[in-house]
Amino acid sequence: MKILLLLLVFLGAGAGADCYKILGLFGHPGYSHYSTFKPILSGLSERGHNLTVLGHFPTKSDNYRYIPLKHLAREPRHYFGFDTNLKRSWYEKYIAAYSIFELAKIPCETALSLKEYQDLLRGDESYDLIIAEFFNTNCMLLPLVEKFKIPFIGVQSHALMSWTNDFVGNPYNPSYIPNVYMGESNPMTFLQRMDNMFMILVDNFLFDYMENAIKVLTKTILGDNFLLPSNIMLSTSLILANTHFTIHGARPLVPNIIEIGGIHIGEGKRLPLEVSEKIKAHGKPKYTSYITCTSNKIAFIHNPASNRLDKEQF
Repeated sequence: MKILLLLLVFLGAGAGADCYKILGLFGHPGYSHYSTFKPILSGLSERGHNLTVLGHFPTKSDNYRYIPLKHLAREPRHYFGFDTNLKRSWYEKYIAAYSIFELAKIPCETALSLKEYQDLLRGDESYDLIIAEFFNTNCMLLPLVEKFKIPFIGVQSHALMSWTNDFVGNPYNPSYIPNVYMGESNPMTFLQRMDNMFMILVDNFLFDYMENAIKVLTKTILGDNFLLPSNIMLSTSLILANTHFTIHGARPLVPNIIEIGGIHIGEGKRLPLEVSEKIKAHGKPKYTSYITCTSNKIAFIHNPASNRLDKEQF
């Protein structure tokens, strides 16, 4: 929450301060991503700023205008198992990187064809700031930055992607900073470092390749009214990353990259009754690990009798 307050100070949110008009762009249809953005958007709205948000998950809040991104045909879906990195073959990380970019095509086509989005480009309404997700494409962001010529902030719901570092000149040394797809920790062996460097090169190539393809799609839908220069991203004012050095390792960060790991964690709640009863049934376990992800709920409960972990699924 301290980081959220820092963002609010950055925007001048305080007693007697002016309220700003903020445009939010969140094209990826994954709630695991949106859960990181939600407390930031809600906090800004509660402090009096006027938000217009294009996304997939409505939020009930004052001063909050929600524009749903409805898919034209099929809903893009992509799932990662809990053990994705543990059992991944050496080549599968490259397939995963490519599939992430393939996922960008449907949301881009949806957003760029949306009447409300095109109204933003053609209308006279003005904004003071753009907050956008930095993920697999910047197709929604580039035309709007070119039109409004205002500061923009990127938010990442995960570890920094390799190409994101270039937006703000952040150092990214492959000898000790693992790529997000690698699943490695420090220190890496020599071969792991070589593999990491090659993965970063492939990842950056895929991003540039897909961004060029998306720009062709953008011009097909919007016409030649926008130049869409790639160096627009070098004007990124701030990046908020859902990372923490205790999990992702210590690394150098420029001042305009701020770690906000844990911002999505709210006030503590009582355990569901069924979970509480399962734990009590094991006597007095020393520890319990409870995992919930959408409809999947799993608990690993210490069994004092066998001194092992029992797996319970709900």
